[in-house]
Amino acid sequence: MITGYVKGKSPVQSLEMFQQMKAEGKDQVTVVTVVSVLSGCTDIEALDLGRSVHCYVNKCNLGMDVTVNNALIDMYSKSGCLDMALKIFYEMRKRDVFCWTTLISGYEFHDKGNNALEVINDMLGSGITPK
Repeated sequence: MITGYVKGKSPVQSLEMFQQMKAEGKDQVTVVTVVSVLSGCTDIEALDLGRSVHCYVNKCNLGMDVTVNNALIDMYSKSGCLDMALKIFYEMRKRDVFCWTTLISGYEFHDKGNNALEVINDMLGSGITPK
């Protein structure tokens, strides 16, 4: 349901459902749920709620998942918290082309082309090539 609300352009309902799920003590949250909720936070620029989801991610030990980290990088970078996006990026043990691209896109979103070019060079230097 949460993912459906986000994909159906109703992120507020997805966030309300996530809050209800947590309030009812349903801690069977999956990576898909968290990524959807973070996407909803990004869509409506709900940085404070996104930060609380980030704390929840840490509490539930979901922070090792590449997809979750990619969603966090996207949420923070689009919200203008590029330092936090970069921190998450560098704390990741494994980075895929999507993580690199999300960080690059975050810099571009905020007209920081020089930073984006630096990340592209770092990505190419790490052996990851864009697809």
